[in-house]
Amino acid sequence: MDEDITQEELYNQCNISKYVNHVVDGYNATIFAYGQTGSGKTFTMEGYKYKMNETSATSSQLDSVPVAITTKSENIGIIPRIVGEIFDKISENKLKKYRVY
Repeated sequence: MDEDITQEELYNQCNISKYVNHVVDGYNATIFAYGQTGSGKTFTMEGYKYKMNETSATSSQLDSVPVAITTKSENIGIIPRIVGEIFDKISENKLKKYRVY
């Protein structure tokens, strides 16, 4: 993948929605990131853990700052996008009942 690709482009190019559909249908799915240390795995999977204007804060300060992440943000990673998509699909399907653990 290109290092300049956006989080949304990566999500779409890897066809993650296909796996979300499998999960909503009751199957298991795994998204696995591997690579060299410092290559961007955590960023790809989680995205930014803080708002862009909070970059001067220390990591211990950031851990205690709750930040709402929505699927509308361009900086969220694969995991929050998956969670958002799962709940969107659940709320759209009125014919089934779901239990989320």
